[in-house]
Amino acid sequence: MNFNNTKRFSEEREIIDEGVKRLNDFKIRIFEALINFLGNSIHPSVMEAIFRLLDDRYTEVLTAYWIVKEKFKYRTRDSRDPYITHIDWVINNYITYFYKFEKTLEELDHTNENDIKKAIQLIKREINIIGTLIDHDSIEDTDITREWLKQRFTNNRLIPYATELLSKQPFYIFIDEDEDQDIIDFKTVIESWILNSNFTISDRINNKLRNNSNDNHFIQITTGENYELSPIEIEAIQIYIRLKSKYKKIRNETFSKNFSSIKSLKEYARKIWFNSSSDFVSENDLNSLIYIVIVAKLCDRFNNLDDILIAWSSDPERIESKLVETEKYLCELAKEFDPLIYAIMVKKITEIRREIQRMKTIEQVKTIVW
Repeated sequence: MNFNNTKRFSEEREIIDEGVKRLNDFKIRIFEALINFLGNSIHPSVMEAIFRLLDDRYTEVLTAYWIVKEKFKYRTRDSRDPYITHIDWVINNYITYFYKFEKTLEELDHTNENDIKKAIQLIKREINIIGTLIDHDSIEDTDITREWLKQRFTNNRLIPYATELLSKQPFYIFIDEDEDQDIIDFKTVIESWILNSNFTISDRINNKLRNNSNDNHFIQITTGENYELSPIEIEAIQIYIRLKSKYKKIRNETFSKNFSSIKSLKEYARKIWFNSSSDFVSENDLNSLIYIVIVAKLCDRFNNLDDILIAWSSDPERIESKLVETEKYLCELAKEFDPLIYAIMVKKITEIRREIQRMKTIEQVKTIVW
């Protein structure tokens, strides 16, 4: 392994250590808040049993962090940062903008049994939120499935459903049945072995695309060795990119409509599991699930907006498209969910547009000077 790779993995190690520390600090914070709320209202032995069960729930979340880290270890964001930094920032956005657990406890009565039950339910929701933030991309971007997550999260059972709601369907599902050539082309892609078992592009090929290299024949893989792509793989990559570009917009528009309001999100959830053998059935579950999904979606979009100028600095039209999508759907959802969150999102969008204008001015100056 060369020095640059050693340095990169060392930096990722520091990022991961910081992420685990953040998760542990958050665990301490919410557990201490609950302890302070309960005070002497519960017998010490009962208190110990409660926290042992809650700790089992949080252990699932910490384990999920390591699994996601492993699944995405060779992935980078459009900003070229390791994927795991995205998880860290999404969790940070939650703690900064959305976390209200301590404040909510102040409104409850620790001598009232129903309020105690409510407090414990709220801390369970907190743990489900953190777990969803960790896993929110796992179904869409890896071979992880909801069924697999259900086996992993036996204590935090809303996480698999929340993760599925946050996951776009693969773009190829939207290929028009009348587009015979596109169907044939996608079959060619499948037969080329450039996709993984989930029919998303494999890490080996994905790394190549991220590199934006002009050399179509080589790809840097995890061992640091060069792997020569075959002509069939090169052709399949080009076909895949064409199909994805064509149908991704349709997929994204269809998906985004589900996040235009709380009502539409609930309808989407019911549609997914209408004929399912799922154990997720109660209205209380649905309301908790929708809350978790909205929080995760908005935290994720906050980080996307923060990164957008770095990631897509050379493509202002792509940035504008993402901003329009955010305004059309997520801003409306944020306004309904929490006016303060809506105001923050609008401010971020305004600042991005202002910066794009400044960047255009610089380009105009270069044109004049040169």
